[in-house]
Amino acid sequence: MRRVVVAAFITAMAQAAQAADLPDLTDLPILRGGVREGLSTRTTNWAGFYVGGQYGLNSNNFGTAGVISALDTLSATVSPVGSSTLTGSQLYSKTTANGAGGFAGYNAQWTDVVLGVDVNYNFGGQIANFAVTPTARSVTVGGTTFNTVTTGSQTMNITDYGSARLRAGWAADCFLPYATVGFAMGRADFTRTINVTGTADPGGGNPIVPYNASGAQTKPGALLYGFSYGGGLDVMMFKGLFVRAEVEVDRFTSAWGMDATVTSARVGAGYKF
Repeated sequence: MRRVVVAAFITAMAQAAQAADLPDLTDLPILRGGVREGLSTRTTNWAGFYVGGQYGLNSNNFGTAGVISALDTLSATVSPVGSSTLTGSQLYSKTTANGAGGFAGYNAQWTDVVLGVDVNYNFGGQIANFAVTPTARSVTVGGTTFNTVTTGSQTMNITDYGSARLRAGWAADCFLPYATVGFAMGRADFTRTINVTGTADPGGGNPIVPYNASGAQTKPGALLYGFSYGGGLDVMMFKGLFVRAEVEVDRFTSAWGMDATVTSARVGAGYKF
């Protein structure tokens, strides 16, 4: 009987030792489910200063509500019959132009939320031209009959412009979609011309005298003010280098009777420090 007890004891000890050498299968991930602790999504660091360059295509819409009255006032200074009831039309109410420039800004980041300020500068000609429809008049002043035809035009050339914007974005891995809103400012050259041609007939058998007079007004480097809004996408490539694609609308209020809306589609590249 004692031998049986000793044999059973030795067998039990051997089985316990063998079990101790086996791995704990309950700790295998496949037996604990498919979700692991400590999973995290990598978020790119967008915080800091950045600079870059950009190039794009601009679509321009111009308004000329105040041009007719201004040209009419100018015509009164050169026409012998005073102001005329002018009419006209805007040539090229929508134009396109290429533009290049640069940008700079600063980002602050809270996990996935990125807020910052951004400024950009662009140059490239945005030109609008308003032409007066030839206007004929016949007026007798002091016994002399004037037969005149008045023509004229006004041109607006936006030489450069930029915007200072607030920017809000959402960081998703290496992508940063964002929206902007801000203040726009630009410079434009204005030219306004009037030409009056015709004849002066003094009557009484006197010879008819040809009449030709012109006037011009210019304003180079006039400041434009307005607002801007838009959105885009920054993509971090590696070690601070990123590329950008965006659309921005700059709305400039009236100057010299003309206003402009510049819609820009741009691509660029920058570096975040």
